[in-house]
Amino acid sequence: MTNTKSNKPFVYLLFIFVAPLLLSWLLFYYHQYFTFNTTNHGELIRPSLKISQISSLSANAHTWKIIHVEPLRCGQTCQHVNFQLGQIKKALGKDGSRVDVISFPHDAALHAQKNEAIYLSDPIGNVFMSYADTTNPMYVLKDLKKVLEVSQIG
Repeated sequence: MTNTKSNKPFVYLLFIFVAPLLLSWLLFYYHQYFTFNTTNHGELIRPSLKISQISSLSANAHTWKIIHVEPLRCGQTCQHVNFQLGQIKKALGKDGSRVDVISFPHDAALHAQKNEAIYLSDPIGNVFMSYADTTNPMYVLKDLKKVLEVSQIG
């Protein structure tokens, strides 16, 4: 007759070491069936675009960019958006020097996907996030703070 008490620690240890491996394998191969909440407020652009696909701007390897693609005639709403984006740079405090705010009319956009939008670009020239122009600027600020905090570049 075998003693079942002596098998319990082995089963527990086996579960402790095998369960994480099994769970990670399931998440890796079946990730499309799981939905996880994200904390970003903008729309992540996958795959990221090069800055030359959005505008005639060239990548500056020293700064992050908030890019506002505006209509040809910038009305009061557009001017308000530009003002708020300038305030984001000020709200970043010491990190404000790491960010440039750029606005240009839609006709200067080579391949703009929207008539009026806000984009975030890294110092290498990858445009990775977009926002509607009606987005609360605090959301852009929060996302930008997160990115700047973990960034190894710029």
